[in-house]
Amino acid sequence: MKTVKLAVIAVLAIVGLVSVSCSQDNDEIKAPQEETEQFQMPEVINIVSEEQPDGVVTRATYSNITAEMVKGTYEGHLSNIWMGGKKKDNEKNKNKVVYTDITKKGEQQIGFSIRPFSVGRMPGTLSVNIENLDLGTDGNFYATNLPEKVQLKLFNVWKLKKYDVTLLDGSFTPEGNGYRLKFTMKSEGTIWNISIFKASVDFDGKK
Repeated sequence: MKTVKLAVIAVLAIVGLVSVSCSQDNDEIKAPQEETEQFQMPEVINIVSEEQPDGVVTRATYSNITAEMVKGTYEGHLSNIWMGGKKKDNEKNKNKVVYTDITKKGEQQIGFSIRPFSVGRMPGTLSVNIENLDLGTDGNFYATNLPEKVQLKLFNVWKLKKYDVTLLDGSFTPEGNGYRLKFTMKSEGTIWNISIFKASVDFDGKK
């Protein structure tokens, strides 16, 4: 009888050891591995040098630029200004400060708006509001045929018909401790396929 009891105790001890060993093995298999997330700043992925009339210009191409990085207010000036088929690119217009506001709409989507500004002796202001623009990871953005994004306000009181943005082509590039924004924007308004408003400007500003 004692022999049987001793045998049972030995079997239970062996089972217990096997159970503990399996439990340890399972714990080792199921143990979560630590994952580290690294935030990557924009990197230079390509550098191109081009000969220009004023000398050699070097341009860098960047990657991993997001809406979070470029959001903010950009203070700058307009150039290459055309209104109604006439060039308004004089010093008075070029020296006017223009503000462009960029907001984050998604990881690679931005809101784009230009605060009211005037050109020449126009009796009013123009403003632009685009709710969503796709932003490339290289910092570039491009859009065409955006309906009713340009608002003309007469004497800063009466809002007239909104006009379409026919082209918006721009880029963000790292500069110093911030970003530089450059873009070309064209707009046109028509009634019965007759052009009644046509404008084109370039913007260069920093935040």
